[in-house]
Amino acid sequence: MSRPSEICAISAALLLVLSFVSRLSGRPAYFSVVVRQNSYAFAPKEIFLAMAAILSVSAAMYAFWPLQMNVKAGAWHSWVTVGGMAVFWMCFYLFPLFPIDRNPPKANSYALALLLGQLTSLAVVLLAQTVFIGNLFVAVVRFRSFGIRP
Repeated sequence: MSRPSEICAISAALLLVLSFVSRLSGRPAYFSVVVRQNSYAFAPKEIFLAMAAILSVSAAMYAFWPLQMNVKAGAWHSWVTVGGMAVFWMCFYLFPLFPIDRNPPKANSYALALLLGQLTSLAVVLLAQTVFIGNLFVAVVRFRSFGIRP
């Protein structure tokens, strides 16, 4: 399984399954973002679906046959994106095990490590998307120059 379209499509399908499984949780957890004293909370199912949508678009673009995208860059993008998402979810679901208020300092350091892991994984996923955009740009330029020649 080294084709980027397959990696992205299978990962998107797995994220869809996980979005349905996350709804069965007895104790809901939310991913919250605070912007200028406004707090926005997102349920895991919404984040799973957003990630699945990103991977589905990537899979569709890699499968679009006229664009000859670089397969190595595509595989790198796909695996880094999937790995970053896996680390994000691992940190997200391990974070409630270490409440910051009530536990000793060692638990606080674990919670901080999980939070930093989650933020770092988001940064890695965003960096991988720039590789995808660069790969797509090069493929479009190559496609246009191929179409102009006699």
